This record gives sequence, C-alpha cells and structure tokens, in this order.
Amino acid sequence: MKTILVICGFLLGYLASTIIPLGNDYRLRVEIAEQTCNFLVLSDPKVTLQPNQIMCRLVHDDILLTFEVNAKAGVFVDCLQYAVSLRAPEPRDCTIYTIEN
Repeated sequence: MKTILVICGFLLGYLASTIIPLGNDYRLRVEIAEQTCNFLVLSDPKVTLQPNQIMCRLVHDDILLTFEVNAKAGVFVDCLQYAVSLRAPEPRDCTIYTIEN
C-alpha cells in the first residue's frame, strides 16, 4: 500500500511540475512566434514595409494567432495555433493580409 502511495505522489508531483510552468512556456513560444513573424513579413515580396516599420505583436490567440505587424499600414499576420510551438512557423502556416483603414 505504501508503494502505491509513493508512486501516486511521484505522479502527482510530475503532473504538477508540467502544469505550473506552462505560462512561461507559452510566453516563450509567443516571443519566438513574434520574431518569426518579423522574418515571414520581411521575406514576403508583396509587403512593402521597411524593416524598421515591422513590429509583430500578438493581438489575439483564439483559433488563429493574429499578429499586428504595422497598425498604420493595417498589416496583420494570422498563424495556425500549432505555429506557436518551439519550431519556427513556416510560410504555409501563416497568412499575411492588409486591412484598409
């Protein structure tokens, strides 16, 4: 009986250790996705923004991740939810679009 309790304690500890740091993990993934968004926008030949005008920041993270690239120009990037993993999003994972003001 004691062995089962010890094993259950280890399992609960392991589960708690994987759940608690999720906030830091998500923040890191968002930072990586924002940096990759900058690269995706710079590498897109249809975007005419200068590098100093491109500032990707996450504005919505529901089904799609929406990054605001430049508020004045109305340029946004939508990425699939799995694109915010520790691997870099590929261009096929994201869509760049412009909203006319």
